[in-house]
Amino acid sequence: MASWFGHWCAAAYWWLSVLLLLGFAIVETARPARAVGSMGRRWLESLFLYVGCVVLVTVLAPGGFAVRWFGHYGADTPMGMLRRAGGDGAVLVAGLLLVDLLSYLAHRVQHGVFLLWRFHAVHHADAEVDISTTIRHHPVEYLLNAGVGSVVMVMIGTPLWVLPVYALLAAASDTFQHANIKLPALLDTALGWVLMTPGLHRVHHSALALHHDTNFGGVLTVWDRLFGTFRELPAQEGDALSFGLTEIPASRVSRPGFSWVLPLLIRRPAA
Repeated sequence: MASWFGHWCAAAYWWLSVLLLLGFAIVETARPARAVGSMGRRWLESLFLYVGCVVLVTVLAPGGFAVRWFGHYGADTPMGMLRRAGGDGAVLVAGLLLVDLLSYLAHRVQHGVFLLWRFHAVHHADAEVDISTTIRHHPVEYLLNAGVGSVVMVMIGTPLWVLPVYALLAAASDTFQHANIKLPALLDTALGWVLMTPGLHRVHHSALALHHDTNFGGVLTVWDRLFGTFRELPAQEGDALSFGLTEIPASRVSRPGFSWVLPLLIRRPAA
């Protein structure tokens, strides 16, 4: 049953992702948490970046190479042994937790290693945060994440059908986190005990370095809480946050094509 669900998620991933984006776009347009300017240009830039990501990963297909090179779901891998002990259900739960942990760690590395930060900065340079920010990633970052993640998953022995399940959860979580919506304070706090919420993720997109080096979680907040990177702001302080990168003017970020070359313009912060 678990493997069947994984295959269903793989088949449904694209149209469900589009429905999520459209659904949250309607909600945030009807009741935005913050006023957003230059929406058309920002959305087009994010869309072109996303198309570049998909084309690059599809052409190079690092995950496919990894599967053929390392083999998959071997009996002697950690996941192979777990499957013998607990079946596909145990593998699914363990696999989802493992992928989310790796997502958290990869996100921290992108902030901590300057070469990787150059590309990840494209995502953070957006001076507004809405659902278009969800797909605003430089293709090089996208390719590195897909390649390294695929190799690690295969070496551990995670079956292929686990990845689309997590991909669908992550797509829903990413869209929810970046949506320009405001949840009631009590609901945001309650959900935040388990899930990364819009309020928590907006802290991560703050222009202040002490904020954007927190709340790295992809779906769950447990890793931030466990490793000391969790940060929650009072509602009034969260509403006053400004986004983007202080060294890159918002007017430049919104220019067509600027995000593609932005990694070349990022400078290492002074010590």
